[in-house]
Amino acid sequence: MKDLEKNSSRYIGNAIKRAWIFSSDATFHYSMRVIAKGIQMNYLKIQGYLALIDLSSNNFSGAIPEAIGSLKQIVLLNLSNNILSGPLPPFLAKLTNLEALDLSQNQLSGEIPQELTQLNSLSVFNISYNSLTGPIPQSQQFATSENNSYKGNLGLCGTPLSRKCRDTKAPSSPTSKEDQDSGTAMELEWKIVCMGYASGLVIGVVLGNCLITRRRVQRLAKNFGRRKQRRRR
Repeated sequence: MKDLEKNSSRYIGNAIKRAWIFSSDATFHYSMRVIAKGIQMNYLKIQGYLALIDLSSNNFSGAIPEAIGSLKQIVLLNLSNNILSGPLPPFLAKLTNLEALDLSQNQLSGEIPQELTQLNSLSVFNISYNSLTGPIPQSQQFATSENNSYKGNLGLCGTPLSRKCRDTKAPSSPTSKEDQDSGTAMELEWKIVCMGYASGLVIGVVLGNCLITRRRVQRLAKNFGRRKQRRRR
């Protein structure tokens, strides 16, 4: 699975000698049954170039081993229905010949790495029923997958799902010269308004005190004039 064999067109089998009859050596070919690209396929003979791993429906736990990233000739990888956890590793992008990847029904978390868009041969991609979050990479491999390939991940968003991704980008601060100038002018206007309000408040208080003092003086003068008139009488 790491290097392409020269005699990859041969079938995998063992030679069996039939000692009880006069005949040439016979060969027993291995057979197997796997689920490839969502379809159950029966192989009566296994060709040498067929490189696949099907470890589905076991109790494997922990992170996906990094050693899988060195299997550059692998065509199908099925690790579904296990207890695998941790993030979806970017080193899976090294499997350039991968045509089917099934990681459904595990406990994987985090976002889908953008590096996986390099898998140009990938035609089947199933990550349903995990705890993945974030946007689905917008490439031909992922956008053409069915919704069932992503269901069970409440945090995923984007095409082909109907759930849209929220724009988490914060509004940018003014960087152009015009924006900076307008911001400076607005700040200056506010300073002038505040200064005018403060000075007006002080002047108003002073004038108010002057008016109150003047009225008191006038009242005292009137009272003094009345007392003086009474004394004359």
